Amino acid sequence: MNIYLERYGSTPMGTFGELIVGDFKFQTVERPWVNNRPFVSCIPDGDYDLKPFTRASGDEVFALVNNEVTYYKEPGCSRYSVLIHKANISDELAGCIAPGIKLGYIKGKWAVISSGLAVAQILKLLKYDEEHRINIRWQKNGV
Repeated sequence: MNIYLERYGSTPMGTFGELIVGDFKFQTVERPWVNNRPFVSCIPDGDYDLKPFTRASGDEVFALVNNEVTYYKEPGCSRYSVLIHKANISDELAGCIAPGIKLGYIKGKWAVISSGLAVAQILKLLKYDEEHRINIRWQKNGV
C-alpha cells in the first residue's frame, strides 16, 4: 500500500500535512522544523520503514526507522523513537507525527481533530504484524 506524508505548511504552531494511506487521507501535525534537533523538531523528508511498536502505555503505534532514525538511542543515529501516535497539538509531541481526521483549533493553536479515531483507522488499514514504508516530502507548492 502506498503511504505518503505530504507536508504543506510550517508555523511556530507546528508543521502540517496530509497523510495518505492508500485511498484514505488524514491531516497531520508535527513539531516545527528546528534543524532536526531530537524531540523538538519534525524529522527530515525521506523514506522510512513503518514498524510496529508498543509504547510503555500499551498503545500500539508505528515507529519510523531508517539508517538515521532507530527505535532506541544508538550510536551514529541522529534520531530515535519517532512514532505515529495520537495527539492534537504540536506541544503534545516530541518529534513524532500525529494524524487527525481534520484540522481545527484547540487551546488557541492550530491542531488536528479526532486523533485517536485517525490512529485507530490507520491501525485497521495497515496490518500491524507487517512492515510498511512511508515517504515524507513537501508538496511542490509547500512553504
